[in-house]
Amino acid sequence: MNKKSDYSTLPSKLRILLIGAHPTDAFDNAGGTLIHHIDRGDDVTCVVMTHGVRSHSNVLLDEILTSDVALSEEEIEEKTQFWAREKNREVVDACEIMGIKDLRFLVMEDDIFLITPELVRKLGSLILDLRPDVIITHYPFEGGGIAYAHATTAHATLHAIHYASTARQGDSRKIHRTPQLYYMGIPSAGVALSSIEATFHPKVDFIVDCSDTMDRKVRALDQIRSQRYAGPYARKRIETVDGHFGRLAGMAYAEPFMRHTVQVCHYLPFTVDEQQRGNETQTDRFARMTPMVGQGIPYEETSDVR
Repeated sequence: MNKKSDYSTLPSKLRILLIGAHPTDAFDNAGGTLIHHIDRGDDVTCVVMTHGVRSHSNVLLDEILTSDVALSEEEIEEKTQFWAREKNREVVDACEIMGIKDLRFLVMEDDIFLITPELVRKLGSLILDLRPDVIITHYPFEGGGIAYAHATTAHATLHAIHYASTARQGDSRKIHRTPQLYYMGIPSAGVALSSIEATFHPKVDFIVDCSDTMDRKVRALDQIRSQRYAGPYARKRIETVDGHFGRLAGMAYAEPFMRHTVQVCHYLPFTVDEQQRGNETQTDRFARMTPMVGQGIPYEETSDVR
């Protein structure tokens, strides 16, 4: 006899794995959502694929661009290693603010970042060890899906999910089939910045209300000095990105996602919040949408970057 399906809203505890291309991706694009799950007691692990220095350490990139004398290869490598350590420290500090305690660094290079069998096996091994209920990663066609670390990370994740579900060579661990995969809609669901990206632009199918987490997200972004995120940028970032998706959904701040697998339900997925908002006044609606968190969070005006 088949076991009766249980369509309850959420299991008592979830194991969530977020796989991001760069250090800040561990919390920047889905941090508010992760805070909600951490606060409810779910296990959250974040994987950082690359050290991110060669493409995202804006301090180093500015130095290479503006230096009167070209830096030697040795100087560039020495500075790259320094900033890799700094970026790791920054993201650890940021994730501590968010409550993310399990952070894994794969320390891959990001000047040329391609899918390899070793990468797929490494990610697949993590999936087999952690056995997540949910995986979150980038949208596979972000940036057009070509020559873009976010897209490469998503493709590698899809391959790794498949690898973990197979009878693998040289690996006797029990297979794992990940029940659900979500693609982050930040930044992929914004304005398409190339003709290729426009062709594969994502269609957001649900939004998480993160209005109650933005103070922590701003303080986390303030830790990322190597990318010039601290201070004004962090505040403008949440207003123009999280605030944009929030306004579209009728709330202050939100993070958008796309499901990989169609959701199966016993009833139509409908929340009490949706029912209540159906009859609210426009005054209440605008009161919910218009709070601005960032401008009220103080920051130290400094050009110092350790």
